Amino acid sequence: MLKNDEPKITRKYFAIDEAHKTASVKIMFKGGNRLYQPYIGISYMDYDADKGLTIHAGKRAINIEGRNLEILADHMSNQNVDWIAESKTKHDNHKTEIFISKITFYSE
Repeated sequence: MLKNDEPKITRKYFAIDEAHKTASVKIMFKGGNRLYQPYIGISYMDYDADKGLTIHAGKRAINIEGRNLEILADHMSNQNVDWIAESKTKHDNHKTEIFISKITFYSE
């Protein structure tokens, strides 16, 4: 349960703000690059257990690969994910709720 003064929940690979919907999600790549995707620009999201979570926004797509991404997809559908971070090592030690091994950004 969250205290009134702590509306955000931060995990190793993503953070959510259950008290507020956010305007955009910050996507952090392992090399240090960042992409800021406004929620209003997201056409739809597609979760596939084998391919991961794909965010479609206009003529571009962001594919997120990893473990337990259905949890992230559920939070994304509520528009309350503040940021998502790609693993710097790609090594999954199974100590986190989800794991993000790879984020790919491409034009469709």
